[in-house]
Amino acid sequence: LNEEREPVGIDIFLSHDWPRGISRYGNTRKLLQKKKFLQREIETNTLGSPVSEELLHLLKPAYWFSAHMHVKFPAVVYHQEEVETSSTQRTYWRRCKNICR
Repeated sequence: LNEEREPVGIDIFLSHDWPRGISRYGNTRKLLQKKKFLQREIETNTLGSPVSEELLHLLKPAYWFSAHMHVKFPAVVYHQEEVETSSTQRTYWRRCKNICR
């Protein structure tokens, strides 16, 4: 999936492990109330998969579902994209909803 070519649009992505760093995009305080043992991994940015994080930012799916931690953790990631037209270049944000369980 991660080759040097233009990625195709993906609506839904499923993975076992969470993308690394996903805790920054949701209610971390609420997550830690349910899973206190994740504190250290969140602080050291080792919670989740580095490969999944890379794919999240490369493929920019509309929805990403993961299940490894067995807890509901909704998060929203906004991806910045640049669009070139014949006379101008525009930047916009694309939203990706992550629902981790």
